[in-house]
Amino acid sequence: MNLLLTKFFFFETLTEENRNVRPAREVLSQYWDLLKDPTFNYPAIGGGLLMGAMFVYISSASELIMDTYGVSATHFAWLFGMNAAGFVGLTQLNQWLTNRFRILSILRFGAMMQVISAGVLFVIGLFLGTDAWLPLVLACIFFCIAGLGLTQPNASAIALAFQKRRAGMASALQGSLMFSVGIFGGFY
Repeated sequence: MNLLLTKFFFFETLTEENRNVRPAREVLSQYWDLLKDPTFNYPAIGGGLLMGAMFVYISSASELIMDTYGVSATHFAWLFGMNAAGFVGLTQLNQWLTNRFRILSILRFGAMMQVISAGVLFVIGLFLGTDAWLPLVLACIFFCIAGLGLTQPNASAIALAFQKRRAGMASALQGSLMFSVGIFGGFY
């Protein structure tokens, strides 16, 4: 539906001489070349996989926290807000950290924070199930989601760092990868 609406109701604003008239095959070939570039694909795909945690959280948090643990809607809203605040807070802290540490080191720290907290949450779910202590579950979720504040901006910066002449294409592909990988994380 969106494609049809775009085709028939949105019109190109660029002048003829500034339009990209390359064939789709050539454009797709350039995207494929970009995807094969390890300076782009490792941080872009890694960032996408880490972003999958956010989609899993958004799609399952209310069921887990409210239905399984009996947390009220009001308290769930507070918990959801605290996780968002952790994400925003670490994103803001990231700006300060990048002036003091290597971006790759910050990315690795954030990724480890996410992977360890997700791993602990997995083990808790595997062995304790719904008998798990709620504060421990909430702490794992908090650190996994807050860690995105360190992984997402730095994965993006690293993925785009060597893509000077194709920065726009790299940015578009990275965004698509992040949401494509994340969407599959939301299916359970």
